[in-house]
Amino acid sequence: MRRVSLLLVAVLGCAGTSETRPALRAGDSLYVAGEYAGARTAYRNELAQSAEPSRRAHLLTSISLSAYHLSDFDEARRTGDSALALMGSSAPLAELFRVHNALGLIAWQQGRLASADSFFRNALQLANSAHDTSALAKAYANLALVLTDYGEFPEARSALIAAREMAHANGNARTEGNAYTNLAMLSLRTGDVADAEQNVKRALSVYRAAHYETGAQNALGQLATIEAAKGDPQAAFAAVDSALVIVRKEGLKQEEASDYQILGDLYADAGDLRSSSLYYDRAERAFAASGIDLEAANLMRARADLDAAHGDTAGASKRALAALAIHAKLGARAEMLNDRLAIADLVPSSAAGVIAERQLDSADALSDSLGTRVALVRTVLARARYEEGRGRPREVLRVLARARETEQLDYGSRWQLSALRLRAWARLGRLDSAEVAGQETIRLVERSRRSYGSAALRTTYTARMAQVYTDFVLVLLRRGNVARAFEIADAARGRALVEHLATARAALASNSAPALFVDAEVLASRIDSLVTRLEAADRAGVKERGIEEQVARRDLADRLARVRTEYEAKLARANSGDDAELLGLTTVGTPRVQSSLREHEALLDYLLTHDTLLTFVVTADRVTVVRSAVREEDVIARARIVRELLGVRTATANGAPAAEALYDLLIAPVRQTAALTGVERLVIVPHEALAYVPFAALRDRSTGRMLVQQYVLSYLPSAAALPILRGRSTVMQQGSGATDGPESVALAPFSAELPASASEARRFGERVPNATTRLGGAATERALRTALAAGGVVHVATHAELNVRNPMFSQIRLAPGKGRNDDDGRLEVYEIFGMHVRSPLVFLSGCETGAGSAWSSGFQRGEDYATLARAFLYAGARNVIATLWPIEDNGAAELAGRFYAYRRETDDADALARAQREMLQDSRFRSPYYWAGYQLSGASR
Repeated sequence: MRRVSLLLVAVLGCAGTSETRPALRAGDSLYVAGEYAGARTAYRNELAQSAEPSRRAHLLTSISLSAYHLSDFDEARRTGDSALALMGSSAPLAELFRVHNALGLIAWQQGRLASADSFFRNALQLANSAHDTSALAKAYANLALVLTDYGEFPEARSALIAAREMAHANGNARTEGNAYTNLAMLSLRTGDVADAEQNVKRALSVYRAAHYETGAQNALGQLATIEAAKGDPQAAFAAVDSALVIVRKEGLKQEEASDYQILGDLYADAGDLRSSSLYYDRAERAFAASGIDLEAANLMRARADLDAAHGDTAGASKRALAALAIHAKLGARAEMLNDRLAIADLVPSSAAGVIAERQLDSADALSDSLGTRVALVRTVLARARYEEGRGRPREVLRVLARARETEQLDYGSRWQLSALRLRAWARLGRLDSAEVAGQETIRLVERSRRSYGSAALRTTYTARMAQVYTDFVLVLLRRGNVARAFEIADAARGRALVEHLATARAALASNSAPALFVDAEVLASRIDSLVTRLEAADRAGVKERGIEEQVARRDLADRLARVRTEYEAKLARANSGDDAELLGLTTVGTPRVQSSLREHEALLDYLLTHDTLLTFVVTADRVTVVRSAVREEDVIARARIVRELLGVRTATANGAPAAEALYDLLIAPVRQTAALTGVERLVIVPHEALAYVPFAALRDRSTGRMLVQQYVLSYLPSAAALPILRGRSTVMQQGSGATDGPESVALAPFSAELPASASEARRFGERVPNATTRLGGAATERALRTALAAGGVVHVATHAELNVRNPMFSQIRLAPGKGRNDDDGRLEVYEIFGMHVRSPLVFLSGCETGAGSAWSSGFQRGEDYATLARAFLYAGARNVIATLWPIEDNGAAELAGRFYAYRRETDDADALARAQREMLQDSRFRSPYYWAGYQLSGASR
C-alpha cells in the first residue's frame, strides 16, 4: 500500500508589496487555515478587481494552489500557466519560485513526472539564487517526491534530510513535518518499517504542535500503511479513519480518494472483497475525475488482484498490463516492478512459462537498479511462486535463500516466505523442517488475525489464509500428530464460520470509534429511508409500473445494497470486544474438546483440501482421521446437488441416489474404520459447502436408513465452541417438565397469510410449560426482543429473508410496532449481534434461517458467516433450530408440534431427531423436504 498526495505547498504571501488589500489578506488567512474553497473565492474576487500584472500573477498562483488542494487540477494548471506567462523573467524571485513550485506539485500529482522534475529543479535554482533557505527546504522536499516515484531512493532521501534540517533551522514546522512524512514513505518503500514508523510519529508531533491538520491527515494516512506493513490492521483502520475525519472536514477530495484506496487495500488484505471493491470504486471515480494517471494506474493494479481473487484471471491480466503501460510512460520504475511481478503471478507457469519468465527477468533487472530490500524480497517471492508452480521445490528454496528474513521485513513478506518454505520442505519430504516453517507461518498469520478488532474481518482473513492452515495440517498428519492437526484444522475453518458474528451496532458507540459511530448512524438513517422507498415501490405492484418505474426500482435496490455494504464495512472495522474463547482467540486444545463430549457421542470435524477430504473423528478417549481422495470441487458439486434435490417436495424419488452418494463420501468411510462403534450421537462440524448439506437425510444404501435414523445429530461452527457452549449456564432445565421458570413465547406475526403458523404457536402453548402465544399484530419485534431477554424458550413462526448481497441484513419479519429502529418489524442479523439472548432454545421456523449467502452466490470461502441461526448462537442462545431451505407451512407446524411433545422428556437434539423420524414414517411428510432442512446448532443438551 502507498500513501499518496503528500502536500508540500509554498506558504502564501503578498508579492513583495506592503499594500495588502483586505480581500487578499482574507484569502491568505483562509488558505493557511485550510479553508481552500473560501480562499479560492476570495482570490477570484480580488482578481476580478486587479489590473496590475504582477498582482494578477500573484493571485493566479494563489488560485492555482487553492484549486490544487481542492483536486481541481485543470483549473490549478490553467491558472498556474497563466501566472507564469504574466510574470516574465524579470519577476521577483519569490514569485517565480511560488509559481514553479505550484506547477511542479500539480504536474507531480497528475503523474507528469518529467514536467514536475523540471519545475522543481527550477524552483530549487530560484531559491538558491535568492538565498532563501525556507524556499530551498520546500524545493528539496518536493523534488524528493519525484525522485521517489522515479525510484531514485538515495537521492530522494538526501533531499528530504536537507529539507528537514533547513525547515527545522527556520522554524518552519509545516515543511519539517512534511519532510518527516515523506521520509516515512520512503523508508516504507525501501523496506525499513521501523524507521518509517519513527519518522511518521515525529511528523505527527510536529504537525500537532503547529495545529496543521492538513499535514496531520497525510501523516495518519501514511501511518495506516505502516501499521498494515507491521501486521496490525486494526491500528491501520484506526489511522485511516482518523485521517478521513480531517479530510472530510477540510474538503480534501484527492486525499479522500487516497484514503479510500487505503481502505480498499486493507479490506483486500483481510479477504473482504466486497468491501474492498466498494472503496476501490470510490477511489477510481475520484482519480478518473482528477486525471491522476499514476495513482489511477496503482489502483488499476490493485483491482487486478481483486479480479484474480474472484477467478477472473483474464480481466486481472488486462488491468495489470494497462497499469504497466501507464507507469512505463511515466518512468515510475518502482511501480513498474510491482506491475511486472503482478503479471508474472497471473500467468500460469504450466501454460505460458515464457511470458512469466520474461516478466520475472525484467523485474530482476528493475530490482537490481532500485537496490532496495523491498524490491529484492518482492522479486524473490514472485520467482519462488513461479518455481513452486513448476513443481521445483529445490529451486524454491534456492531462490528464497536470496532473501534474508529479518524483523525489518514487512509482515506480508515474512509470512509468505515461511509459507513457501513450508510447502517446499514438505514436497522434499523434510517434514521436520516443514513443521518448523509451518509453526512460524501460523504464528505470523495468527498474530495479524488477532489484531483485527472484529470477528467480521478475522473471519474473512482466516478464510483467505485457509491454504496456509491446510498445508500445516497435512504436514502434521504426515508427522503422526493427529491431535495437533485437528486443532489447526478447526482453528482455520471454525473461526471462518463464527468470527464474523461478533460485531454489533453497539460496538460503534464505544469510545474507541466515535467517528465510526457518527458515520454509521448516518448510514443507518439512509438505509431506513431507502428501505421505506423500496417497500413503497414494491407495494405499487409490477403491473402498475412501466419500464421507467422498474429501472428506478432497480436503481433504488442497487443504492440500498451499496449503502448496506458500506455499513457492514464500518461494522467490520469497529473493535467489538468479542468473547475471545468462543471465537477461537484462545486455543481450545484437543483434551478440552474431548472432555466436553458425553458417553456414546462423537464429533466429526470435516476439512476439505484440494484433493482430499479429511474427517477428524473425536471421542472422549481418542482422535482419529479418515482420508478420502476426492477433489474439492467434486465435493462442493455433490453437496449442491443434494441440497437442491432434497429441498423440493419430490425429494423422496429424485434425491435418494444423490443422498446415498454423499453418505458414501462423508459417513461410510468413518463407519468402516469402527471409529463410530457404540456412538449414538454425532456433533457435526462442517466445512465450506458442507455447511449446507442436510446430513439428516443422507442415506446408507446398504440398509436404506437415513443418518437421522442412526444417530442424534447436532451441529457446531467449530469444535472449539463445544466446551464453551456446554459450559454456559442455562436458566431453564431442559426436558424437566417444570411449570415454573421464565416465560416461554411463541410468535406468529403473519397468522392470516400463514394459517398453520397460528396452529404451530398454539401447539407450542399447549406443550411448553409457562408459555404465551403472540399472534398477528401482537407479534412485534419489541415483543421478540423482550422474550429473548427473558430466559425462556422462544419460537418464531414467520417469514425470514436471506439477503444474498448483504448477509448482515438477512432478517426475520415481524409485525411492525412503534416504528423505531428496534421495533420496525425487521430483526436483522447485525442487530442480533448486539443483543443479550438468554433463551435455552430459539426455534426459527422460517425460510433459510440456517443458511448463509454463500450458497445463493456461488460458494466462496468465508461467505457462510452471517446466518440468523449463528447470530442467535453468538448472542447467547444455548441452542438454535433453523432451516436450510424454504419450508412449507403445514409441514412446519407438524414438525414443531412433535418436537415440543418430545422435548418434555428429553433434550433438544434428541427431541428433534425423534420428530424427524416420525415425519419420515408419515406418508404425508415422508419427503426430506418437510423435515431434513431443520438443524440444531449449539450445546444440544
